[in-house]
Amino acid sequence: MIGFHGTSATIASQLQNGAVDVTTGGGELGRGFYTGQYLWAAKSWAFGRYAERQKNVVEFDIPDPEINRLHVEIRDGASATLIRSNLRRSRTTRTHLFGCDMMWTPIVGKETITCDQHKWESDISQALLNGPKVVRKII
Repeated sequence: MIGFHGTSATIASQLQNGAVDVTTGGGELGRGFYTGQYLWAAKSWAFGRYAERQKNVVEFDIPDPEINRLHVEIRDGASATLIRSNLRRSRTTRTHLFGCDMMWTPIVGKETITCDQHKWESDISQALLNGPKVVRKII
């Protein structure tokens, strides 16, 4: 599985060296480290947040057998939209956890669903993303 994480060039360098921390980020699915399925979405997010165009995305190449070992929860667009709404209402977009290793849902913050996201939330998933089985490359 390939996942892309948009950020600043400085943070991208840290992530490439194995500094993913699932406890510091947040988003529409709550606390965790987020990747997405498309490079263009990560580049767009990174530019919008940091106004940097170069070296602002980390590509994570995770072997499929490693994904199969994780507790992965998959939700469709309607379910993800409801989750996002509930978390925003309860103001828990930086704290909510599902008790799984990874949530896999469409990104639902826009009018049209254009790609999937992966929210990594457990110590197990953090160790995987930072470990030797995952290839991390700055793009």
